[in-house]
Amino acid sequence: NRMPLKYFDGTTQGEVLSRITNDVDTVNQTLSQSLTQIITSIVTVVGVLAMMLSISWQMTLVALTIVPVSMITVMRTYRRALQVGLLVVITAFVVIIVGGIGSMKGAFIAAMLIGLIDTLGRSFLDDILKVFMPVNAAETAGPAISSMLIYIIMAAVLALRPQGLFPPKVR
Repeated sequence: NRMPLKYFDGTTQGEVLSRITNDVDTVNQTLSQSLTQIITSIVTVVGVLAMMLSISWQMTLVALTIVPVSMITVMRTYRRALQVGLLVVITAFVVIIVGGIGSMKGAFIAAMLIGLIDTLGRSFLDDILKVFMPVNAAETAGPAISSMLIYIIMAAVLALRPQGLFPPKVR
């Protein structure tokens, strides 16, 4: 995998240096984004499980039974869409918890709220962060913080109003 010496004779030093710098930056950016995603995913799973257990261990048991069955079905039918499917399931859990378990009105309003916050965060958060930090750091931190916003909202709702924003009316 070595470059022939003829390549270096016909290429300027600036081009070689630029190519090396860009390759190193690309690898560095890929590794930092992967690490951020792994940490965010682990914290999300642990946080969701802790909150679910604090609300109801029975419902947690039901959810933990249903999720693996759902994941097996998804893996068999949509191997390429597994990551997207998992994000949809997690977002659905967030919407249900924020809106209130069993509340259609709550699920609808929470879905709108979560979608709006996620979209605004992904669209504008990196631009806002550029005011306070270097451009590269803002472009890396913006999407990560924006994806964590919905989980922060879920945690706040669970802490302040465990039944959700719009719990179902008891008859």
